[in-house]
Amino acid sequence: THPALSAPELMRILIDVEGLDWKTAWNIVKKTCNYTNHTILPEALEAWNMEMMESLLPRHMEIITRMDKEFRSSLRRSSGESIEDFQARLENMAILKNVDPVTLRKPERKASIKVGSKLSAAAVVAKEEQDEAEEPLPDPVVRMANMSVISAAHVNGVAAIHTEIVKAETFNDFYNLWP
Repeated sequence: THPALSAPELMRILIDVEGLDWKTAWNIVKKTCNYTNHTILPEALEAWNMEMMESLLPRHMEIITRMDKEFRSSLRRSSGESIEDFQARLENMAILKNVDPVTLRKPERKASIKVGSKLSAAAVVAKEEQDEAEEPLPDPVVRMANMSVISAAHVNGVAAIHTEIVKAETFNDFYNLWP
């Protein structure tokens, strides 16, 4: 198991077993969980395949998806921040990666067929062959470190210098939001 799963597991217990509402349970989780980051390299931060997690831990994935949805909806554009920069910051901070921002599911490839156009059978086959040649969409993943930061009361590194790097680089967007 991964320590990051402690937050959705505590949410599951508080909601499903103890009968608390989401807001009350989330407030308890936010006061209970803390996160010590052990790697400052973004490429070393674990991201688990969402489909695998849904098959092994379906209730936890329901909770994780709601955590991500609520976090995304809580973010606001900073003064002077462009829409593009805000969207990039949101995607950098979200728990779920490679998902449709509305459905939080694996995105569908957009069709480039114009509404009202008349296509012959040959054109449809050509379009299908073109689609097959395109790069596959990346699999949706759960970013364990982002989930840990979002659900933590306190975040630190394993040493003081490490904590400064976490604040300045690895999780700078989070630090700017919650110094």
